[in-house]
Amino acid sequence: MTQRLVTLTDIAFTATGAALITVSAFVLASDWGRITKPTWLTVGFSLFAVSAAIWPAILIPTQLQQARMSRAFAQGGAIPQRYWRLALRRWVFGGTATALPLANIFIMALKP
Repeated sequence: MTQRLVTLTDIAFTATGAALITVSAFVLASDWGRITKPTWLTVGFSLFAVSAAIWPAILIPTQLQQARMSRAFAQGGAIPQRYWRLALRRWVFGGTATALPLANIFIMALKP
């Protein structure tokens, strides 16, 4: 039950946050002439878009697969190698999905 709640809240907060940031980006970008006008704004929005796409394409399905697998070994069974490969994939793509917005903040602050 706990894993299911973690997965649902992760999906709900990530999707809601991404939607709100996307909407506000388009609204605020109009002050600069649109999202495609200055290069720094286009690059920043693209980094965010890639980060947002990683979540539903890779991270959520991986998390769901791991949750299903964890039920099988929750009562003391052996953890299969596939679970650890999925954990590595989640770590790599989760780190990437986190680093991209950090790069985005850097670009938005410096406006190169």
